[in-house]
Amino acid sequence: MGDSLRTIFQENFALQALVKASETMDEQHAVSEVLTERRETYWCPHEGTEQAWIELDLQEERSFDRVVLMEHIQTGQRIERFTLESQRADGGWEEFYKGTVVGYKRICCFPQVTSRKMRLTIHESRWYPTLSGLGIYLSERGGGQMALLTYKGSQFMYDGEPIRILSGAIHYFRVVPEYWEDRLLKLKACGFNTVETYVPWNVHEPKPGQYRFEGMADLERFIRIAGDVGLHVIVRPSPYICAEWEFGGLPSWLLADDDIRLRCNDAKFLANVDRYYDVLLPRLKPLLSTQGGPIIAMQIENEYGSFGNDASYLQYLRDGMVERGMDVLLFTSDGPTDHMLQAGSVQGHLATVNFGSGTEGAFAKLREYQAGEPLMCMEYWNGWFDHWGESHHTREAADVAVVFEEMLRAGASVNFYMFHGGTNFGFYNGANCQQKDQYEPTITSYDYDSLLSESGSRQRSSMR
Repeated sequence: MGDSLRTIFQENFALQALVKASETMDEQHAVSEVLTERRETYWCPHEGTEQAWIELDLQEERSFDRVVLMEHIQTGQRIERFTLESQRADGGWEEFYKGTVVGYKRICCFPQVTSRKMRLTIHESRWYPTLSGLGIYLSERGGGQMALLTYKGSQFMYDGEPIRILSGAIHYFRVVPEYWEDRLLKLKACGFNTVETYVPWNVHEPKPGQYRFEGMADLERFIRIAGDVGLHVIVRPSPYICAEWEFGGLPSWLLADDDIRLRCNDAKFLANVDRYYDVLLPRLKPLLSTQGGPIIAMQIENEYGSFGNDASYLQYLRDGMVERGMDVLLFTSDGPTDHMLQAGSVQGHLATVNFGSGTEGAFAKLREYQAGEPLMCMEYWNGWFDHWGESHHTREAADVAVVFEEMLRAGASVNFYMFHGGTNFGFYNGANCQQKDQYEPTITSYDYDSLLSESGSRQRSSMR
């Protein structure tokens, strides 16, 4: 699998494995060649084959939590859907990982598995796939101990080591899936170590009880790709997300009930939230850092201090996340004012602030309510969105850099909102109405004058 992987992991259990494959194996290539270090050799099923598989007998019971797959560099990405299974003591097979695109290199992370045999099954592919490498590893943490983002005083700690979170926002639902990896790689190339995304409820439950997690709604795939390219992930799945998105992410069908009260401790509203979380959060659990995944933190509610002050509602959301196994760092984010921080924070959990300038004052206000914890700007508004009829908003790169430098000097972590804005597809663009008869709809583009333009290129303003 190459020297680069040897620097990350130790022994590759696959190298000594006994291998057999489905009868669709291409006779031109020996089965064992899938395990060689030579790029020019590969394993592949016949063209048009469905559910080709390869089984590895590790010759003794092994514990592992990483599988690395590589498609042949000359043929490119062809695998569309695959699963990994381990053999149980009774001889049956148990799925422990499912994925979509493999590409040049995919590192599959999962809770530790202990078994003698592992099986890779390719369920869907474009033309016939060519697999040039397969590795089975136990990560350095071993023993099933997964990493956790915590803090010691004002310092974030990850896996026991100090870390400064340098994050950029990319909303998967504003970018077509074909571009997800490109945008994430560009984020990584800019020196960021984390990507942040909202989760819009109205995308994933367009009708009551009908759920969508495929295509542009394939949140799990987006998160896995982020982990594969070496990024941590911050997920903000609260019922309301704002984000200049239609109804702030709340499904419009909630309004069919004239008696429902939104974003508060209302039984009807919370029953809908619970049903949604019962579907959404179990999908996220295997992707938590505590399960070997890339998600290091999750938001409880979004800028709630700008809307209400129902502490029991916030506590209900928090408890619901914990009860459903969300055991990573939980936080809130609000504007840096007294009433916003008082109404939007949850006792015992990290509070963060959102702003675009005035660093010293924003962090000073946060310190009044959270004296010893880490400082973080969860939304650094490095650009801005546009309404129909307005001029496109721009911001000088030098100004963005000055405010960013102020945060670094303060020892703070930061999430650039946005790194890549993308597009408000369909009718999902939101609107503002700050005053009566002053309706301000957001345009289709969510370019945001961010570091990466709507088309995925560098902004001219960020190059100055």
